[in-house]
Amino acid sequence: MLMWAVTASAQQLTTPPSGDNQKSKVTQFIGPVEVSIAYSSPDVHGPNGEDRTGKIWGEVAHFGFIDQGFGPSKAAPWRAGANENTVFSVSHDVKIEGKELKAGTYGLFLAVAKEGPYTWIFSKNSSSWGSYFYDPKEDALRVDVMPLEAPYKEWLTFGFEDRLPSSAKAYLRWEKKRIPFTIEVANINEVYVSKMRDDLRSSIGFKQENWLTAAQFCAQHKINLEEALKWVDQSVSNPFIGVENFNTYQTRAAIYRAMDKITEANAQMDKAIKDPSATVQDIHQYGRA
Repeated sequence: MLMWAVTASAQQLTTPPSGDNQKSKVTQFIGPVEVSIAYSSPDVHGPNGEDRTGKIWGEVAHFGFIDQGFGPSKAAPWRAGANENTVFSVSHDVKIEGKELKAGTYGLFLAVAKEGPYTWIFSKNSSSWGSYFYDPKEDALRVDVMPLEAPYKEWLTFGFEDRLPSSAKAYLRWEKKRIPFTIEVANINEVYVSKMRDDLRSSIGFKQENWLTAAQFCAQHKINLEEALKWVDQSVSNPFIGVENFNTYQTRAAIYRAMDKITEANAQMDKAIKDPSATVQDIHQYGRA
């Protein structure tokens, strides 16, 4: 009976969210890097339908750091949402507004200013309710950004825009403001190489062309070149998939060229065009290049 009682008490009954502030989550990939923001989304008109237009910024989203009258924090920023912590998660190390943030999960807070920039705060505490337990000693990062005027938005909403191969801009929109922050993966090609390295250990490595594609990526971006040569060799020596052909010679040539080893590159291409696997189209494309 006691064990049943303990188990029952550990479970949580599913009820409507506090204030009817529905939970939301938005996810964006920057290449292989996954970024997500989970939050509870209040509306301008509030739980009782009252119109709070003009009272969001500075009142609902209070200015600065305040004593909210509950919890140990006497100088708490706004929770950047409703109910539990707004949670920012990232799968790899990134830069936020040019400052480094390690891969992990963070509570996301916002210090709203009467004038000038707002401050995004990434806290190592991501599991609390609101900002009642905010402690600046747990800050992982703070960045300042300028708030922007925006078309009216009833529901607090996070999103992503300006998506580029190695960066994206996250933003919070609510009422008539938009508060962005830029996320950058400074070493995006190294992240790709790391992912390829892991992929090649799986069933993906059972196809020769995948080894060559990974090696060609390295050659194109002039990174990880010594290992790229080993990947080509592996694609040839593997008894199940290995074969020396035009593509393997050409890939080695591209890697040597990236190393500025032109003699070695030319020797590999000489073998490539003389190999029986070389087609007229292969040789024609090489000649055009």
